[in-house]
Amino acid sequence: EEKKRGDEVYSIVLKVMENSVPTTFYITCANETQKDFWIHALSWSYYYHSTMEEKETDLIKGSHFKTVQSSLYSAAVMGNEHMYQHMKSLNPNLPLDEVDPYNGYSALHYAIMWDNINFARTLILDGAFIDVLCESK
Repeated sequence: EEKKRGDEVYSIVLKVMENSVPTTFYITCANETQKDFWIHALSWSYYYHSTMEEKETDLIKGSHFKTVQSSLYSAAVMGNEHMYQHMKSLNPNLPLDEVDPYNGYSALHYAIMWDNINFARTLILDGAFIDVLCESK
């Protein structure tokens, strides 16, 4: 049984979904928190891929847990730079400073709130405006 890192699993999931090959995944988690993370990460990976299937260049927004989010916000929350790089390859002009209409946060806000400092650094290096105002109530 081979163990994989999170970014490796994400790459495998993308390949499987691109080829529409039925595959069973067995993911062993050390605790409930890790299990919840994987469920969330894989559900968003599936959501992201299914909404971007037609290679649309605009970010697709959907409702999840009563929050309006985009794949960029989800990548920031999860600190998933692989997902972010894939999004950039589909749309080099991602609106990095766009705020979530429900919470009023940008991807940079989400990355910082979830302590994903490396992801925040990547966003800043890619041109995210560090002084974007939060529109949260």
